[in-house]
Amino acid sequence: MSGRRVVVFSSAAELGPALAHLVASRADKALLDHGQFSLGLSGGSLVSMLSKELPALPDLDCSHWLVVFCDDRLVPFDDGENTYGLHKNQLFSKINIPDSGVLAIDPSLSVQECAEDYARKLKECWRVVKARPYLQPEWSPATVSCSGSQMNQPLLP
Repeated sequence: MSGRRVVVFSSAAELGPALAHLVASRADKALLDHGQFSLGLSGGSLVSMLSKELPALPDLDCSHWLVVFCDDRLVPFDDGENTYGLHKNQLFSKINIPDSGVLAIDPSLSVQECAEDYARKLKECWRVVKARPYLQPEWSPATVSCSGSQMNQPLLP
């Protein structure tokens, strides 16, 4: 793909600040262009990296962010394996993102019900966005991987 580049960092310590600045710059652009920024998060080493680096950025405004999860485990939010719970405790508690800006699973449901519920929530977000074309989400795929991190099966196919 033209315009895409691969950047290799020798350590998470080097990757963290660069990733935080990338997220912040994409958020600033999306907010100027659309009034909203959409971000898909996964778990693993990303949680500690973003929870350290994003709050350290001056003037970071997350009040118009929409955060969804690319993977999560169907366990209670206080379980160390729950992606939303980890981000909530380690990141969201340090930035000004409203609860309404975070789409989380409902861990009280069965696996099938949970997947269907989350799919419905995602569709509802896009339905609202389609009704306001000036808020079209702009997803920019980014892959972050650190050696030793594990891949989890996504809740949704």
